[in-house]
Amino acid sequence: MSQSPLTFEEIETEVQQFETAERKRLGLEPDPAPHWHDRNPQQFERAQRKETTILAGGLTIAQDAASSVVYGMPRVAHESGAATYQIPLSEIPNFIVSAL
Repeated sequence: MSQSPLTFEEIETEVQQFETAERKRLGLEPDPAPHWHDRNPQQFERAQRKETTILAGGLTIAQDAASSVVYGMPRVAHESGAATYQIPLSEIPNFIVSAL
């Protein structure tokens, strides 16, 4: 039997549950800082492209410093908060498989 695709509301609920669990695991405040967002931006002008970011959510992984030959881009991802996890290069494939 094939399972029907999740609705937008079901996806949002799963994401919220994941975020709540991660915030608790990481010892962060229960409620994130409020950010303005347009749930589904339909249009923006060509001139706005350089300053428009459309976020779809997800899990981000950066290679850790110890396993990096050059720790440039992974460092910036970590320091800016863009990397959810920092993991040694050799462990990233297993981490991805376990996250599925």
